[in-house]
Amino acid sequence: MDNYFNERPPNVGAEDAVHIGMFDADRLIGILCVVFGYPDATYSYIGLLLLALHARGKGVGGHAVAHAATLSKARGSTHQLVAVLDNNPKGRAFWQREGLCLKSRSHPRTMATSGTG
Repeated sequence: MDNYFNERPPNVGAEDAVHIGMFDADRLIGILCVVFGYPDATYSYIGLLLLALHARGKGVGGHAVAHAATLSKARGSTHQLVAVLDNNPKGRAFWQREGLCLKSRSHPRTMATSGTG
């Protein structure tokens, strides 16, 4: 979980990414990551939205997306991006309900790792 708060796309500084925890009382029920200026200055990118199973279908995700849109507009973004895996039809349906539409498809990418294995 520690890496979550430090992860962001290449060439994006820490000041251009927000990582938000969503809570019900003192219990974490979701996380949201928004990156500004990626892939260029007019965009923001929701890199991750995860909700606990018991929090789904109760409006939490919609509030998170609305909050991300507000933050993005305040930072000058005119477009918002999100990536959804093809094998996640419920996720795709959620984003469509939130007003996002499929603009392009790409093949999965393998991330390079380093280390001594």
